[in-house]
Amino acid sequence: MEPGRDVSVISCNNECALVAGLFPALTTIDIHAEAIGRRAVAQLMWRIEHPMDRFQTTTVVEPTVVEGASVSTPMV
Repeated sequence: MEPGRDVSVISCNNECALVAGLFPALTTIDIHAEAIGRRAVAQLMWRIEHPMDRFQTTTVVEPTVVEGASVSTPMV
């Protein structure tokens, strides 16, 4: 079985240090963990400063696909 030819392999969170030596390069879904953490801290700080206010906002951090060579092409 060869990744990118016989089977597709996808990683999550774009952990460059963990997958740097792999061949072929992995396709990964980057969930932007740092951005999620920053927004969580900002919301927590807001809540501490406004303990009685209602907070009804939705925060969305869109994931992105970082293409590598580990996804096979479907055979038709």
